[in-house]
Amino acid sequence: MPIMDLADEIGLLYYEEPGNYISGNDDAFSRACLREKLMRMVKRDRSRACLVIYNMQNEMREVPDSIFAFHKRDMAEAHKIDPSRTITRTSGWAPKYYTDDQAKLHARPFDSTLYMNGWYDYHRAPGPHTWMQQFYRSPKEYYNNSDNNAEIVYWGGGRSTICSTTYC
Repeated sequence: MPIMDLADEIGLLYYEEPGNYISGNDDAFSRACLREKLMRMVKRDRSRACLVIYNMQNEMREVPDSIFAFHKRDMAEAHKIDPSRTITRTSGWAPKYYTDDQAKLHARPFDSTLYMNGWYDYHRAPGPHTWMQQFYRSPKEYYNNSDNNAEIVYWGGGRSTICSTTYC
């Protein structure tokens, strides 16, 4: 049984990305191919119950404004194909709470505005990768505690955390 069929059946939620999107930054032909890959992923999976978020690229860093314009264009076009889901530009390390930043670019369900804040993603890829009981000290003092009430805070990227799927 294909994995997303199983996920639909058991209620597992997916955060999906096409893989390799950033590699097209420096070349128009590559940009066009990877844009197409993103659009095809959205078209293919838009009927999936398990899919909650599309993500354009894992750990994408800041790029020049000329390249960022392509990222915004592609996000807006993908969101037109499936306006029912959140689309994020990158999972990785948003720099600071409450600030506008390329890492936080996202589109929200049924809203055509592209936002530069309101989404904060912080990877745990360097570790630790799973929850351990010693991380809890009190209701206000524990690992991944956040006082950021202005943004959705997503703690992703741990190797043992099911948080993204890449189709390469």
